[in-house]
This record gives sequence, C-alpha cells and structure tokens, in this order.
Amino acid sequence: MIDTKLFMDVLNEPKNFVLEGNQESINFLKDNISNFIKTEKEDVVGKISLWHLPHTQFGSTASIKAFPMGHLAFYGSHGRRILGTDPDGTPLHECEWRLTEEGKIKMTRARVRLDCMQWGGIIAEDTDQVAELKLPLNPEGIEPAPDDLRKMAAEMWGVPLDDMRYFYPDKNFKWNESGHVLISNKKDGVYILADGTFKQSLFVSYMGTIPWERIDLLNVVELYQSTLTGTGGAAFDMIWGLCDDQRVTDGLIPLRYRGIPTYPIRQAYGLFCAYYRAEVHGSEDPYDVFMDSQRGYEIAWWLRPDPPWRFFDKEHRLCITVQGQKVQKVTAIDDPAAVPYYYFGMKGFAPCDRTVGVEGSIMKLRDGDQTIEIPLYSRCGTIQDTSHVQLPNYPFGWRKFFKGTPPKIDPVAAWTTSLRFTDDESIVAEDSTQLFVLDQAYDYINQVPGMAVRMSETRNVLIHNFDPVCAGFVNPDNWQRRYTILYNRPVWAQKNAQAIWDQAAKDGNLKVVENVEFLPEQTNQASVYEQRYELIYRWIPFNNYNDPSVCEAIVKEVSDATLQGGLALVAGPPDLVRWFESHKFCIICYGRAKDMRGTPSMLEHLRVHPKTQVNPKITVVLGEKCGTC
Repeated sequence: MIDTKLFMDVLNEPKNFVLEGNQESINFLKDNISNFIKTEKEDVVGKISLWHLPHTQFGSTASIKAFPMGHLAFYGSHGRRILGTDPDGTPLHECEWRLTEEGKIKMTRARVRLDCMQWGGIIAEDTDQVAELKLPLNPEGIEPAPDDLRKMAAEMWGVPLDDMRYFYPDKNFKWNESGHVLISNKKDGVYILADGTFKQSLFVSYMGTIPWERIDLLNVVELYQSTLTGTGGAAFDMIWGLCDDQRVTDGLIPLRYRGIPTYPIRQAYGLFCAYYRAEVHGSEDPYDVFMDSQRGYEIAWWLRPDPPWRFFDKEHRLCITVQGQKVQKVTAIDDPAAVPYYYFGMKGFAPCDRTVGVEGSIMKLRDGDQTIEIPLYSRCGTIQDTSHVQLPNYPFGWRKFFKGTPPKIDPVAAWTTSLRFTDDESIVAEDSTQLFVLDQAYDYINQVPGMAVRMSETRNVLIHNFDPVCAGFVNPDNWQRRYTILYNRPVWAQKNAQAIWDQAAKDGNLKVVENVEFLPEQTNQASVYEQRYELIYRWIPFNNYNDPSVCEAIVKEVSDATLQGGLALVAGPPDLVRWFESHKFCIICYGRAKDMRGTPSMLEHLRVHPKTQVNPKITVVLGEKCGTC
C-alpha cells in the first residue's frame, strides 16, 4: 500500500532534485497533487497505480506512477519522467528535459544512483566529434555521395554499414576547402558526480548519442575501464523506465545494439539480457551474434516485463537487487572490499567468492569462509529460498595474496577508483598511462623472437610500482612461478589482487597463482630487493623524472636484484637507455612515447579520443642482465 504522504516527502527533499530544469515541474506537482485522482490497471509489468489530474492521459502532463514492486516514477508538467525512486522514496535516477525551438521535448542531463550510493551523470549530446577523412573523388572528379562515403568509412573503421547509416545521416557530411570530407558525430558524455551534482563532475567516457525522446538504441561506453562498479546497471535501470514510459505512450519498439565501434563483451550481453529479451532470425544463439562486431545490430532487443528492481535498505546500508523473486545481488555500501555479493545460481560464478543466499526470512552474505546473516528487507516482497544452491569450495580466497590481511581502505575510495582519461590535449594521468605501457610490454614479448618462451620459463618475478595494472603482468601459465608485488597504492593493489583471483578461479586453476604475494613498499622494499629475480617489472614515478640521481639509483637497484641472464622491463625518463647500459644490462628493445601510439590499446583509444597525449618523456626499456655488452 502506497502512503501518498511519501510523494510530498520526496518532492520536498532538495537532494532528490538537483537538475535546475526540473524546478518548474516540481512546483507544478506540489501545487496540483491535492487534485490528483488515482487510477489502477493491469499492465504487462503487473498492477500499476497512477495518480494524475482528472481527464488527463499518461504522458500529457504531470503524474506519479507506482509499479508492482512499489517503485515510484514522477513525471513533470511536460509528461516526461523526472525522477525514479525505490519504494521508500530513495532516488534512483533524475532526468532533465527541455523544449526545443521546434517544439520537441529533449533530454539534456540525467543522474543515476549507483548501488554504492555514489552518483553517475549523463549529458546528452555532450560533444560533436569531427573526423577529417582524405577520401578519393570518383573517376569523374565528382564528390562521392553520402552513402558512398559511409561505405568507405565503414570499411576503414571496420564497422557495419548499417551502423554508419544510423549514426551518420547525410547532414553529418561536409567537404572542406582542402577537398577532404568532415564527418561529425554527436556523443553523450558519462561522468562521475563527486557531490551528486554536475558542479563536481569527473569525465568518464563518451558513448553514441541515445535518442532519449524515443529510444531505439542500446550501446555501451567507449572507455569501459573507466566506469565504476554498477554504472551499467544503474543506467539501464533508468533506460528501462524510459522505454517502459514510451511503450505506454507510443507503443513498443525493438532496440538495436550499435556503436562506432561496438564493444561486444560478455558482461555487456549479460546486462542487456537482464532488462531486454534478445530476438534473432532463425536458430542462431543470440550471444554469438552479439559477440560479432559486424552483426550485433541484427538482434532485436525487446523490453522485459520483469527487470531487476533495486531496494536501498538504509538500516543495514545495503542495496538489494531482486529479479524473478530472487535476490540476485547485494551491495554493502560501507564494505571496503567493494565487491557485491551475487546469487551463485545466476552466473555459476561469484567474484571474490562473495555470494548471497536466502533462507526463510534471512539473507546470508557469504565472503569465502565468513557469513553474515541479515533480516530480509521487507520491501522486497515475496522472495524465493535459495539455500539449496550448492556453492563452490575454493582452496583459498583473494585475501591470501595479502597473507590474509588486505590493506585498510576507505570504502568510498574503493568503490570510486578507476582509470580515467580526458578528452583534451592534457597529459594522461600517471595511473592511466600504465595501461598503455602494459600493452607495449606485451608488444615486446610478442615481437622479440623467443621472448615469450623465455618469459614463460621464469620462476621468480618482481613487480614494483605498477599498482593499477599489475594483474596484467601475472601470467598464470606456470604453477611453480612466484610473483612478488610491491605496492604503494592500496586501493589498486586490492583491485588487482581480486582480478587475479577471479580469473584463476573462473579458469578452475587457482593453483597457478597460489605463490602471488602483495607487499606494501614502505615496509618491505629493502628486504624484497635483497632477493634475486629472473624477471623484474619496475615503474619509475613521473615525479622522479627531474632527479637523474634518483632514477639511476632505481635502475641500479633493479640491476642488483636481477639474476645474471635475467630480464628487466622498466618505464622511466629518456636517459633510461643509458643507465641500463651503465648497470650491466644489454638492451633488447626500447620505445619512446611516440612508439606507444602504435600499440593496440592506444590505437583503439585514439580512435575515439584523438587528442590524447601521454607523457612525452616516458621510455620503456627491456634488457637482459649480462655483465658486459
């Protein structure tokens, strides 16, 4: 039963509405809510209750809707959704709309609340990216028609022609005075809202512009490494609501997955399936079609009537996700591990061995061999018992990498730390630069004859100061190999330890990583460098580049700890090559910042963010300890 007093409580809470364009609608709702009448009807999603002005239809003016699970949606004087909440009135998303000169309603901005209580933001048509293509004229010297240009661009970019036609209508093509064609493409911007508003927003990524007034597109962000845990689910929560609104006012249409390019990954497919039903022609597996970047658009995605519903249990500081009368996920907001608990029967795997099960009226949050019991949140309704689901028994958990005691971390930092990039010519941050250096290291390993075999034969490896990407250097191909990882940024160390454990557990091969050890640099560097290693990865911080004596001392430290015939890969300033040769290393290969622009990850990044610049001084050297060269 909905207490209509809750409506005014929601409308009167300033933190629920921070987008200035909604103020007129909020005032309209407050002024007219006493005149609302209640209408109930059976719908494909269940029994719907609607509070509205007499003699008005849904979508024509302000109203309030209650869904079967108790969730609420508030609609402004323009008839569009401005707020979605859980049954207690906790805001899940806020949308801002404006009237265009043509008399159309367009969304301008949106906020989405993540499971960890942080906010993400979307700015519609945030940028208009222009690419200049040097395309040839046809034999008669006539400018190619737009569709001919689309075909050439589609081939050049390796994307489906159907997607080019969707994102690049004729008006997006213009010829300049040099005879080159300019192709423009509007994109939505995705942000982290540090204080819940756009006043303190941090850029995350762009994505192809969604036609929010009549959604027919599904896509994912271009820089998915930059998104926070739960961003996709929170965004799809809002998108599902907007699509359901459209279904009622304008009828149901299928959505298509498109992008220039698309990023077909398993996680995205699972997210899509939670909110939409995939339909393909014939008997093909939709997953196979989705994972083909040239065919993903062929799938018709139809709105599901039973999406995931999120509930915020304020007493226990939990976000509980329910679908199909099962608790599918629980996020403990104040948990420094920053990994949700998952229903094991949903995917057959739970990251970090953190599972949720329900037995009677009790939720059991299991973290390895530790279990917390919490009363089931009453707002969740009828929930199925899942205590019968058999859970795996792993030989050890991710905390073993820290000798059972991971570093102390602020939960907010744990939830909100990610690799971030800008969309201008500023230098990429040091943490994010390591992603490109990791790719360059793999280039060396794959390009130097016999290097991959040599790497696979190493038994004792040291990784130092590569905290954001250290998991990428852990190759689980040899159970006898020992990895020592020295870190000074605890949040990154924890995230990478969890990633190493997850991958090995998924592969059913935890034995190969049982000798991985994370140690804090401050208290262990001296003793760690007293040992000898067959392979060392070392990152020299940017703030040391202007002090040659410190940098050379680091190279000497690496040399002293490297066995004769061993290997070292170090990223540092330009003089790194000279210091390597001065300290008993034979150079196998090295690269400067300009060489990094040719690595696969950098090429992909430049494709969507062409202004990206890395530190011009950075040099990556791979050498062999050989005494004399």
